[in-house]
Amino acid sequence: MNFRHSVVGTLLALMDGLASRGEVVVIGATNGLDSIDPALRRPWRFEREFRFSLPNKEARKEIFKIHTRDWNPKPSDNLLEELAEECVGYCGADIKALCAETGLCALRHRYPQLYESRERLQINMDSIKIKANDFSMAMQKTVPASRRVVPSPGQALSAISKALLKNTLERILQTLQRVFPHAELALKKDQQKGNYVIETDEESPSISEEKPTHKTPDCKKAEFCTFSRNPRDQPTSYRPRFLLIEEPGSGQASDLAAAVIHSLEKFPVYTLDTPTLFASTSPDETCVQLMREAQRTAPSIIYVPQIPSCWETVGPTLRSVFTTLLQSIPRFTPVLLLATSNVQLRDLPEEIKTLFNDEYEEVFRIPCPTCAERRHFFEDLVMKQAAQRPALKNNTTCQPLEVLPVAPPPKPRKLTEEEIRQVEEQEEDMLRELRIYLRNVARRLVIDKRFKAFTKPIDPEEATNCRDTVKQPMDLSTVLSKIDMHQYLTARDFLKDIDLICSNASEYNPKKGPGDPLLRHKACTLSDTAYSIVRHEMNEDFEQCCQKIKESRKERGCKKEEV
Repeated sequence: MNFRHSVVGTLLALMDGLASRGEVVVIGATNGLDSIDPALRRPWRFEREFRFSLPNKEARKEIFKIHTRDWNPKPSDNLLEELAEECVGYCGADIKALCAETGLCALRHRYPQLYESRERLQINMDSIKIKANDFSMAMQKTVPASRRVVPSPGQALSAISKALLKNTLERILQTLQRVFPHAELALKKDQQKGNYVIETDEESPSISEEKPTHKTPDCKKAEFCTFSRNPRDQPTSYRPRFLLIEEPGSGQASDLAAAVIHSLEKFPVYTLDTPTLFASTSPDETCVQLMREAQRTAPSIIYVPQIPSCWETVGPTLRSVFTTLLQSIPRFTPVLLLATSNVQLRDLPEEIKTLFNDEYEEVFRIPCPTCAERRHFFEDLVMKQAAQRPALKNNTTCQPLEVLPVAPPPKPRKLTEEEIRQVEEQEEDMLRELRIYLRNVARRLVIDKRFKAFTKPIDPEEATNCRDTVKQPMDLSTVLSKIDMHQYLTARDFLKDIDLICSNASEYNPKKGPGDPLLRHKACTLSDTAYSIVRHEMNEDFEQCCQKIKESRKERGCKKEEV
């Protein structure tokens, strides 16, 4: 902890010491704004803050188009529209992973035999057709990063409940737009995504700004002006609050509240429920933190599911903290308090009643589904889904799988001239180390008095029949010359010439002949000594690398280099 304060203090001193910054710009990035020291966010330090939210529906659709533009055939526009609607909370990396997983699902469906063989098989890529079911399977396997820690409260109406609650949801959104005019911006289908500038002024924390980085058409200017600094250009939201009341046991409020949050995905949502409050050791601190964060990132939503039960669970201290913080929010700050209840308004505690004004349409009583809605629900469930013949399981597994041919090994990529030059430089560096080491070994053999007879070529006058017996003469001086001539690419080549010296001595001095047995003995000692030095001192991996260099040069047709 002391180390952290020391680093922060040093950073502050350096930033304050920049009298005239000129072309120096200090930029920081974080995904945990609450853990930043408040001193860093004061004026003349990190005073401008940009919030980069998750992509909205239109942005997600464009991201899907980018990652599927090379597909053949491309997904239909209606399918991309549905995917963008379903993938709330997905960032760009999540959508990219979803598209990759979708391709794998289509591949598994078309060629299941790929996962039963260890060999590379040839497949026809044109026969792989990606369908909507592949996206559905991929979404079941892909969890977006924003939902891995805390699940998102927003959720679109399911296909089953849409027939019952679709009309009610539209009425709720229409009423909510009158209570919370900022919601009209989030409900526009063709709205462009902008960047929010979060001001750090404590006196006006609700003001935010959207600055487009490109030219905007005239029809879009009104949308950007909504978040301008001028309060006159902002929609008027006077302490927006909205309560959804359901009949006890109906269970509609949770689905409808999640659908409302899903429709208002543009705004950050902060959930205040019992698990969130009591997840830490201090529920009061958690409540204060979430309320201040919602005020700082306005327009935002504070979501309290089943507020009666939550109100009874928490103590009077936390209730007082919540109401005080709620009242302390400036009256025109666009922070929506969205709550649900399974208790009628007249039976709620007085403290909760005072939060919502029924005369200003802040209380919405969820009606029961009408006869037509129930008929449409059961008509789809019974007449269509139940009347369909169930799909036969293992229908495809009964048929024999197609035998795929084994794919040939891939051809090696042809290196460019620059890559060949870099490879040759690396190889030469390694061979240079090999030559340095071999010179050291040869020098140790030369200065050894036991091997004095093998340091120089054999004199023809001393050994008259040497040329007739020894077909390929070799000695240590010749070995040193070959090292200097770059003729040894591996230590194994060096040891072959040492073996040649030993074999020449044995041929010239046969064991059963009248030759010198001591010279033959010294030759064997020379071979054993050379092998022992190389095997104990040279790394085996280094020798393998040298062997690969030799094979690579042979394939490239490289000639032996000259001095």
